Amino acid sequence: MSQYYTLLTPIGLAKVANAQVTQSTVAITQIAVGDGNAASYAPTGKETTLKNEKWRGAITSVSVDNSNPNWVVVDAILPGNIGGFTLREVGLFDIEGDLIAIGNYPDTYKPVVGDGSIMDLTIRTIIEVDNASSVTLKIDPNVIIASRPYVDGKVAQVQKVLIEHSAQIATTGKLGHIKPDGKTITVDPSTGIASADSTETKSFSGDLNALNENGTFSCYSTNTTGLPNNESSDRVWLVTSVVNNQDKYGAYQTAMQGNVGSAVFVRRRYGSPYWSDWLDLSQPKYDTPVNINMSSGWTGLARLEKSGDIITISGYARPTSTSSYRQILSVPSQYRRTTDMIGFSAFGYSSNSNQIMLQGNIAGDGAFSIISHPISELSLKLDLYFVVTYMLPRSRT
Repeated sequence: MSQYYTLLTPIGLAKVANAQVTQSTVAITQIAVGDGNAASYAPTGKETTLKNEKWRGAITSVSVDNSNPNWVVVDAILPGNIGGFTLREVGLFDIEGDLIAIGNYPDTYKPVVGDGSIMDLTIRTIIEVDNASSVTLKIDPNVIIASRPYVDGKVAQVQKVLIEHSAQIATTGKLGHIKPDGKTITVDPSTGIASADSTETKSFSGDLNALNENGTFSCYSTNTTGLPNNESSDRVWLVTSVVNNQDKYGAYQTAMQGNVGSAVFVRRRYGSPYWSDWLDLSQPKYDTPVNINMSSGWTGLARLEKSGDIITISGYARPTSTSSYRQILSVPSQYRRTTDMIGFSAFGYSSNSNQIMLQGNIAGDGAFSIISHPISELSLKLDLYFVVTYMLPRSRT
């Protein structure tokens, strides 16, 4: 046996065996870590508790190892504000609170702010079972539930579309979005609502700080100033500008490149011509994510993340009815811009693998809805993916 390992406890063995017989699952919900009473030890598998538990929290993902189908890989994140001890033991608990598995862990000191350092610590535990499908994750609506491969896969899909879009610009000299039903997507300057059948993506050169127009712009960093990190190399950027001319504070810009792995940036205007610094959304420090239930007529998954006054809502949805259900979900009241309407795009794949792009908005009452396509015309096999980023209003002095 290796120096560090994880064992099923007697009750864990019994529950997994029963799950295989009854074709049910063991729902792992929590992970706990401890310091082993200040000493390392070798678990026997007969334990019912950790020797000295220091923290217990929710599991973020349960998956099957790609190389070994009998290995169940369990991941969790020990938050940055938890620490001041050396991690030596780890335990997995099911929905009934029973210790399913226990393992030892290489001595790892978890610092806190008082130590002059703070960090999130990813904990990965592997347990071996005869049938990995007998172990699953019981979702806690207060934690991240999207696995890293899932997120990476969806990001790769979006970046693939951006790369193809940039390639079209280079080969045809034409700028534009994917068009559902031959219509072009744009933003109404008077309302800020995204809609169809208007102008193409526009080219831009000059100073982004002086840009005072709604729309999506394609620009080269060699002839554009004000880009993130004072970018000057020869690259294509897509910049989205949302301006409310009735409000000197009501202007936002997002910027992204078409390269795989590139970051997405966002900033806000605080009064012409003053802008906040660009915020890199690829490495945000988020508050605890919030999972949002789908509205009637939809199934799927949506997650809201808050970083300062920046809100990001991402997820996927599928219609369960061909009636006129346009509202996908409702944004919780504390995360709404009650005086504004926010436009967004959702893309997906229909049952015949054709790509489709829809437009929607978030109303002041929190209604997160599709607006540019009759839901009655959508296939029930259509999967939609969306990412929306906006800022909450700040108090002004």
